[in-house]
Amino acid sequence: MNLTPMEAATKFVELNFPNCSAAFLAASAKKESIKKNSDLDIVIFDDEITFHFRRVYDYAPWPAEVFGFNESNFKEFLNRNDTSALPTIYIICTKGFVVKDNGKAESIKKMCEEHLEQGPPSWSFDELNFARFEITDQLEDLITSQNTMENYFIVNKLFTLCATFILRVNDLWLGDGKWLYRELFAYHKGVSEQFISAFESYYKTSDKQQLIDFIDSILEPYGGRLFAGFYQEEEEEDMIE
Repeated sequence: MNLTPMEAATKFVELNFPNCSAAFLAASAKKESIKKNSDLDIVIFDDEITFHFRRVYDYAPWPAEVFGFNESNFKEFLNRNDTSALPTIYIICTKGFVVKDNGKAESIKKMCEEHLEQGPPSWSFDELNFARFEITDQLEDLITSQNTMENYFIVNKLFTLCATFILRVNDLWLGDGKWLYRELFAYHKGVSEQFISAFESYYKTSDKQQLIDFIDSILEPYGGRLFAGFYQEEEEEDMIE
């Protein structure tokens, strides 16, 4: 039996969360774009859920990746998630399809829309300096390293650190995996093209200079590289291993 993504998600929710108050299916599950190896991203709101969870179910014709909440722990999640700057749940609930609604979906959607519109909290002075330090640390390693394989790992680390830096200093949401690039491209086509050009240059030629120059250019407006003199105080409980 051939099911559309919406039909499959509806049956999944009916089978696994029959008493849920609301369920949303990510817009990426559009019939024309879903592939054989895709999955259904579903956000569930159910008072029977004790703890917020993320679980992948083996379900046909597509696996279902479920994010489960109750009303109380979702509000707690909102505060933590704003700090992490990953808007996945907000996007599913605001731009996705309502699979089930017992009267809660609209208020959940509105809450998520408000969080998306206000954006994540700006980096503090300490958070900005820590990001500069992390990038500088990796960049200095790259400059001095002569080991090709080690350099690949350093550059891969810099790829994520730099994309995150560009978005967060502009008070923008991040993304995970492919969504990090999409958020970067949505922010500024020219910057994203410079970003890709700099990293591609290294991967293709192993020449470091274009990448070094690009990274220095994104750090410069915020004080440039930061290494000597960096200081970070840890909470006592974080210092105990």
